[in-house]
Amino acid sequence: MNSAERIEAINKKLLKHRDPNARTMDVWAQVFGVDANHPHAEDWIGALQFGLRAELDSTRDRLVAQGVPLDLLSPAFERLRSTASPGHLYGKWGAHISELKEPVCTKVFQWASWALQGVDEADMDAGQLQGLLDQVVELQESIEHSDAPDALRAFLLNQIKEILEAIRMYPVRGMQPLRSAVESVAGSYALIDTKVIDEVKDASAENKSFVARTVEAVNKAAEFCGSAEKLKDTFMALVKTAPAIGKFVVELLKTTS
Repeated sequence: MNSAERIEAINKKLLKHRDPNARTMDVWAQVFGVDANHPHAEDWIGALQFGLRAELDSTRDRLVAQGVPLDLLSPAFERLRSTASPGHLYGKWGAHISELKEPVCTKVFQWASWALQGVDEADMDAGQLQGLLDQVVELQESIEHSDAPDALRAFLLNQIKEILEAIRMYPVRGMQPLRSAVESVAGSYALIDTKVIDEVKDASAENKSFVARTVEAVNKAAEFCGSAEKLKDTFMALVKTAPAIGKFVVELLKTTS
């Protein structure tokens, strides 16, 4: 699926919501697969909307670079970009649906999807993606309610947060956020604090299992986006720079591969 196809798919999902009195946040929550009643729903939806706006901008720039006149992409890109604003979340959906369903929008997104054929990237299996999301969310909740020491807890939760945000962003921006998240997580191991290393060495069996499960989740994410070898190289280098945790992580990687 290319970037324009992702945008078209999101617009189609939006158009399925026909109730003009629906709260706009509820519409976006369903489109993005977010629980509208979750305490962090507004933050998640806002982040995804900004991701969509960025995808709209980059896709428009790519089409223009291929020689497509800018006015041919109007007003479709501008209208969807304007709709994808956190400032509209508490308004009524009826203020947006009429403009997005006009042919000047739907036909432009269809045409853009066709125009970018040949720059597609492989799609992640929906079941595997949901499985990884469920696994990481459950792991996050387990660590948050554990007695893991502070430095180790923060270290693992930061990794999990990055992977979670990238998984949620996948339908909007594709593989790139996941690749960036894996690279960032790998970098966090390369720059690991000595306090975390000490806490891993002295960790209980349960807390060591959290490290193992986090490495497993990161490795799965790396495999999905084609970054598994880079991740492995980073962990192997860690054996030299921080042997105490490096050897531990490399052994974990072997069991999850």
